[in-house]
Amino acid sequence: MYVGLPFDIFAFTMLQELLARDLGVELGRYIHTVGSLHLYNENRKDTEEFLAEGWQSTDSPMPPMPEGSQWANVAALLKAEEHLRSGADIEKTAMPTDPYWEDLARVLAHRRAISDGNEAVASSVSAGFHHPVFADFA
Repeated sequence: MYVGLPFDIFAFTMLQELLARDLGVELGRYIHTVGSLHLYNENRKDTEEFLAEGWQSTDSPMPPMPEGSQWANVAALLKAEEHLRSGADIEKTAMPTDPYWEDLARVLAHRRAISDGNEAVASSVSAGFHHPVFADFA
């Protein structure tokens, strides 16, 4: 539950939104059905800390994805992610040009800067967010 579910929901709802945009249809409801859901004792403490953070609220959802096909933007995000994962200079990462997708790349860049212990770069990256919901997480 702790290890996979949050990532699964993000990935599946992102895919749902990508397909709706590509097909030009309304987003519709998301229903997640689970065949096996469990919480391992080794993750209990981390789960309790995660829930105590309070970031599970839907009061500040992500902004809506831009209209129309987004596959070119997905490709730009994946290119930025590859650059960031390679250990290359964060500040030389080519960000997607669309603000929505740039914000997603900035989340990854911010996380990388924090992992590197580079607070100055993390602060610079987070200063460029277009939508306030992302700045809240930084």
